[in-house]
Amino acid sequence: MGRIDMAACLLAGGLLMAGGAAAQAVTAADYARAASMLGDRTAPLVDHLVSGGQWLDDGTLVYREQTDGKTRVLRFDPATGTSAPAFDPQALADAINRPPAARAGR
Repeated sequence: MGRIDMAACLLAGGLLMAGGAAAQAVTAADYARAASMLGDRTAPLVDHLVSGGQWLDDGTLVYREQTDGKTRVLRFDPATGTSAPAFDPQALADAINRPPAARAGR
């Protein structure tokens, strides 16, 4: 009985090795091509995707966070461990939409 078990193991191992040899080898170029396709296809599926981090002279970090298709610009203060909006988007929109004469007088 031991010989039958050993023969079955050798046969199974041989079949597995033969199948592996027939498969194509994956090259570095294959990996590079696959990796280049990941970001643009998976980014919309990720909530709280962080990008574009920049340290400022005052020691805070400004970065973008994308959630539910909307991007916010946040400022992280490592001293307090808190994040807050980097600017008031409504105030910025109001300033941009103000007539030029009103901008000059501020």
